[in-house]
Amino acid sequence: MKNLFSAFLLCIITIGLCITISANDSLEFLDSMALQDGYIPPEHKVMFKAVHASTTIDEDTLELIDGIIIDAWANVDAEIDLTATNISYDQFYNVVLPRYSELLNNNPEFFYVRGTLRYSSETPYIQIVYNYDLDSIPEMIESFNEAVDEVVALIDTDTMNKVDIALAVHDYLVLNAEYDTETYETGNINNRDAFNAYGVLINKIGVCQSYTLAYNHILDKLGIETYPVTSSELNHIWSMVRIGDNYYHVDVTHDDPIIDRLGISKYTYFLCSDNELLSDGKHGKVWKSNYSADSDYYARAFWKYTRSTIAYLDGKYYAAVPGENLSVYNIVSSYSDNPEEMNTLREIKKVVWHPEGEDKAAYGGGQMYVNVITDGEYIYYNNAYNLFRYCDGYESDEIAFESGIKYGFMRPLPGITDNSLKYITVKCLDISSDVYSFSEISTAELSGHSFVETVTEPTDTKFGHTETTCLTCNYKEISDITNPLTYLIGDVDGAGAVDSTDTVILSRHLAKWSGYENLVYYFNCDVNNDGNINSSDTVILSRHLAKWTGYLTLPFVN
Repeated sequence: MKNLFSAFLLCIITIGLCITISANDSLEFLDSMALQDGYIPPEHKVMFKAVHASTTIDEDTLELIDGIIIDAWANVDAEIDLTATNISYDQFYNVVLPRYSELLNNNPEFFYVRGTLRYSSETPYIQIVYNYDLDSIPEMIESFNEAVDEVVALIDTDTMNKVDIALAVHDYLVLNAEYDTETYETGNINNRDAFNAYGVLINKIGVCQSYTLAYNHILDKLGIETYPVTSSELNHIWSMVRIGDNYYHVDVTHDDPIIDRLGISKYTYFLCSDNELLSDGKHGKVWKSNYSADSDYYARAFWKYTRSTIAYLDGKYYAAVPGENLSVYNIVSSYSDNPEEMNTLREIKKVVWHPEGEDKAAYGGGQMYVNVITDGEYIYYNNAYNLFRYCDGYESDEIAFESGIKYGFMRPLPGITDNSLKYITVKCLDISSDVYSFSEISTAELSGHSFVETVTEPTDTKFGHTETTCLTCNYKEISDITNPLTYLIGDVDGAGAVDSTDTVILSRHLAKWSGYENLVYYFNCDVNNDGNINSSDTVILSRHLAKWTGYLTLPFVN
């Protein structure tokens, strides 16, 4: 988890499994190697594959042990009886102990079980240690299973492929949970919910273990292979997901903005290769994983360009992509099986907003978000002041709702609740804080279009055609863009190539040289894709041009 609990982990790394023997009952207290207990394994230790040789205990006995342990957890038993396995103490210590944590790490639904256990060398019993009061666990299990079923029910497995499913679950967690900064800052290892899958699914808050274990568990339920990836260097954990024959990184935690911004999901770390993580500056150079992510297939996918949410309707994705200087956004569509292709549908203007009234200074698009959402029937999007319903096949879109905002801006929220669409009005006090005001729009207010067809007869110079116009549409500010915009990260001057001139221009802009105040191709200048343009972008661009190891590729560069 993001640089969390170094002192606690140092103890584990230094002493390994701490053993205390009680003289009265010969019970040994064996510390946990479970992720949901806050443990991040050091890179020199094998963690997720069993450390024992298969000949130590035969495979049939290992399978029997697995079943006995999992049945005991499921039944919330006080202890596990291993009499039927006929194993020795040495076999328990060298084989069953690491397997105990391995089973927990691969089965996040047992969030209530602690990796710590008690074992007697005189009898073949494991005394289970639980994270919660035994009387409260059955109700917690029921709530947890209902939450998982709720997410699974949102997924149409008949029409959605694995990428669609992985993206939908990613968005569900990002949009419904927030990172537990208090636990991160205080290092409270006893806040059990923050580390297990229960945290983000029920309490809607947790650290990286909670995000990752919940994500992996739900995807596993939906038939997608997942594995945890850990870095003791960063005290952080994320997911490895199998799509087809390849494996990709998904870091749901880092895609959830901090401070939490309602209705906003990032996609920087969705289906990344090893190369992408090695060059991002946030995931270090060493991590532990069962597999390599060698494919860069999704490095230029449409979701890498958007700064807000993505809507999925009838097999197609809709997203908002910022224009060259962030004063214009473009609504684009794409498909997950051809993710590099973006079809521009609309150009959205009026994305500049006034924080203290229209007679005051205006903020650019970098301080607001164009969200694309769906209610399951229509696609909606916003500019600073209005909500629009996209009219597929028509030349203009309908103003579905006018917010009447005099300062700040509106942001529609994904999902539909109680037959209403939700939106918030936002006023940013500074770059790191938002003040929200909630509102709801009844879907009844948004229903219905009135369309009319006009037939134009052919003449000697023109072909005949049929024009369709939306009579209720009063939004006409739509460009004639027919080709999707392309972006070349690092191409600061828009010349079509990344070279030393780009570094010079960006450096002079940051140094506030006269004549370099404005960056025309603003989006290209955010080299590390963190939403800001600063000296870090210049450093990365310079190292890329100098061919430093780890900086050979930039996002979206052909």
